[in-house]
Amino acid sequence: MHGMTSLELQKISASWLALVVPVAGAAIFYLWQPVTDYFVTGAFDENVVLLIDAETIKSDTKNSLLVIHVKASNRGNVPVTIKSDGGVGQIALQVRRIENQTEAKWIEPEKLALVAETNTLKKHNGGYVIAPNALYEEVEALALPSGTYWIKGSIIFENGEYIDQTAIVNHVQR
Repeated sequence: MHGMTSLELQKISASWLALVVPVAGAAIFYLWQPVTDYFVTGAFDENVVLLIDAETIKSDTKNSLLVIHVKASNRGNVPVTIKSDGGVGQIALQVRRIENQTEAKWIEPEKLALVAETNTLKKHNGGYVIAPNALYEEVEALALPSGTYWIKGSIIFENGEYIDQTAIVNHVQR
């Protein structure tokens, strides 16, 4: 630094500053929305919604079929993989019969008789990927006598978290 004057040193510092300020400003301008989406709104979080719907269909057997539609929707912006340690997708489905409906008493589902239980994704080896903004549906059917049934669907994620959805249906022979 022997040949440099303080004026030349200030020129060099100012040129770096003149380069850095517009680049930093552009980065803030263009990255503000994605950064805000990520940290503030959680737009890049998993956002899976589970829906349960059921209908009764007449069958050739003595009992009509209770057809259960299990729908999974990903309303987020990232794909979500549902799989167990064995690599199979997991949406657990339970059907319980509601007997002796008494007035002014809350129903305790865990005390109801379990009629059927299954993993609706048992056939999906390698997991089950729900793409962003997609709706997936699995259908299960049971031949059951007429009655009122409590249905519970649960998506079980690898980290142990889960989403539950329940429905109560009146299944009548047709």
